[in-house]
Amino acid sequence: MHSMFASQRRPMPKQYLGLHHIRGMPWGSKSYKSRRHTKEALEIRRRLAILKTKILAQLEETLRSAPTSWHLARDQFRGEGGGRFDARIGRCLATPNGHLRWKVKTCRHKLRHSLLIIRLQPDNSCLQDFVLLREVPRVVSYFTLSDAMVRRVGKICHHASELAKNMTEM
Repeated sequence: MHSMFASQRRPMPKQYLGLHHIRGMPWGSKSYKSRRHTKEALEIRRRLAILKTKILAQLEETLRSAPTSWHLARDQFRGEGGGRFDARIGRCLATPNGHLRWKVKTCRHKLRHSLLIIRLQPDNSCLQDFVLLREVPRVVSYFTLSDAMVRRVGKICHHASELAKNMTEM
C-alpha cells in the first residue's frame, strides 16, 4: 500500500506538514495561531459571555411575573407546561453588500427544543431584540440568521415582557 501512494506521487501524511510553503497551508507553520485562540478572540468571547449572563438574568426576572412558571437551568428556560427554549447569542455580522446577519451556535443534541436567540446590535455590545424559533435548523454547529428567515419562520420580540407572552403561547 505504501508503494501505491509513492507511485502516484501523493505525499504521505507525515509529509503534509512540510508542504505549508508549497500549498499555502498556514496551519503547518510553527508560528501559525488559529484566530480562535488570539487574545482579541478570547476577549470577545469573555465579553459576550458576560453580556449573555446579564441578559438572561434580566429575562429570568421578567419571566417570574409571567402567568406560566419558567425556570432557567444553564442556558435553557423550562416552562411549567413542558416547553423548553435553548438560549443562544446571535452575533451580528455584515455581509460584503451591507446586509446584516446573525451567527448562532447550536447543539446537535438539542434539536427537539425551541430556540431563543438573543440578537445583538451591529457592534455586538448590547441587545437588539429576541427571536423565537419553534424548530432549530438542522446544522452541525452554527447557522446564519437573516431578517428574511426571521420573518418566515420566527417571531421577533423587542422587549422581555413581549417575549414572556410569546413563550407561553408557543
